[in-house]
Amino acid sequence: MSFKASKEEVVKAVESLIGWNISEPFLVSNDRRTIMVFNLVNELDWNDPSAYSDHDDEIVIIEFPHCMKLQFGSPNVEIRKSHRLWDKGLESYGVFHVENSTWIMELDNQSQIHPLYSQGKLKNKKHFVFCLEDSTFECISDEFIIRKEKYDSRVMEGIFREVSQRSF
Repeated sequence: MSFKASKEEVVKAVESLIGWNISEPFLVSNDRRTIMVFNLVNELDWNDPSAYSDHDDEIVIIEFPHCMKLQFGSPNVEIRKSHRLWDKGLESYGVFHVENSTWIMELDNQSQIHPLYSQGKLKNKKHFVFCLEDSTFECISDEFIIRKEKYDSRVMEGIFREVSQRSF
């Protein structure tokens, strides 16, 4: 038996993140979760160089607990139209949620050979796509949790410590 969606994939912008310009993403990941850290640049600041100082030291940390699968890299903004989801609502920049994801269906189909397979186990998983300047980040996760912090090397050390303590 395979998991089949009754509808086509549809890509929708994540409302809470519309207008965010994600710069210089950095990923830390293990089998249980993925964390993306990036500088936040407000698009409204592009024409006002003095406004950059307000955001220069602000970072955003997005945690994807129970991240099941991820992909990071191409396509960048210049070739984003080549992405398979482009005609389904994906745009050059932004954060998106894919409804009726074939990627989740593929994971479910792969899982069926497991002796303890349970249909519907992936029903709470979501397919997220982050369209960045130089790359695209996609993942299958239950949710994502956002927090903003002032940049400090101790924040980054804390992220590494947090991930490594739970892994080893």
